[in-house]
Amino acid sequence: MRNFFSAIAACTLLTACSTSGDEPQPAPEAIRFDGNLGTASRAGDADLPELNSFDVWATMHDPADAANITTIFDATTVSWKDNGSWFYDGEDRYWYPGMAYNFRAISPAGTEGVTFTSADGEGAALRIDGYTPQKHIALRAATDRRECPINSANSTSAQLPVKLSFYNLLSRISFRGRSDEASLGEGRRVIVDAAAVYGIAERGSWDGAGFNPEAGALGTWTVEEPAGSSAEPLFRVEYPDGLELSPDGTDIFAGADIITVLPQTVTTAARFELTFHYNVNDAHQFTYSAPLTTADIVTTWSAGHSYRYPFTVNTNIFLSVPQVAPWGEISVDDPDNFVIK
Repeated sequence: MRNFFSAIAACTLLTACSTSGDEPQPAPEAIRFDGNLGTASRAGDADLPELNSFDVWATMHDPADAANITTIFDATTVSWKDNGSWFYDGEDRYWYPGMAYNFRAISPAGTEGVTFTSADGEGAALRIDGYTPQKHIALRAATDRRECPINSANSTSAQLPVKLSFYNLLSRISFRGRSDEASLGEGRRVIVDAAAVYGIAERGSWDGAGFNPEAGALGTWTVEEPAGSSAEPLFRVEYPDGLELSPDGTDIFAGADIITVLPQTVTTAARFELTFHYNVNDAHQFTYSAPLTTADIVTTWSAGHSYRYPFTVNTNIFLSVPQVAPWGEISVDDPDNFVIK
């Protein structure tokens, strides 16, 4: 098989080169990523990008010869086209009978700090070093495995396009404040002027070894020390006209102000700060802060999950245990995975 792989390498990344004798022939169609996502599959939160591009890595090997690995996609960009299909850069790559293929992908395309280890093909893994979440950019990963069966005469029929399910690698936090008339008095409301979050890790590295979403394994994050302060918070939103907290609850850091963070352990440094006044005697402004560990039942933010912290305000901020759900199950967030289908 080693000579077969050398022949493949000489044919420019598995383009349709000619072979002779008993050497395996490529499938009649190139490797494709299918196809028409449709509006429902691609639409997400209005303030997060759709899945329009990703970089893909893939290996090919004979299952009986795991020491002989060929990398056929190497940070190759796959983009969504207006005609309703996906296309990748460079020459076509082809299916070969009897070969096993392992695909790994990161969205969006061009994510910095990504490295790929081909390992034995089956253990191929991605890593992202020195990553800082960016506003309105969702970091997603996907994996797939495929074997191309051998039919008669060492040939193979056309293969179905590769199907990738993309999963969020980050966490999402938000806050829902409520004016509690039982403590404030009937008709009294808290009017938010500004809110801030600080004391959390803003930079880290992701190890995708063992990435297996179906088993709940979304890789491992190693994060740096908490950052930010009251004077220089990591996240801040201002409401020049004031944001009234209704008795039923009003979301803060929602919509265009969503907070996407690295999955991490929540330390005592993590704080939520609120500057506000009341709808009576509104000349008096107050600023309070509270550690997120006050709601100590949740001490870890996990990848692909959303955390909404309810709170009330009186003589301080009173945080309750947050609502925790997969990314797409809290209304201010986007779907928890995107499927190319």
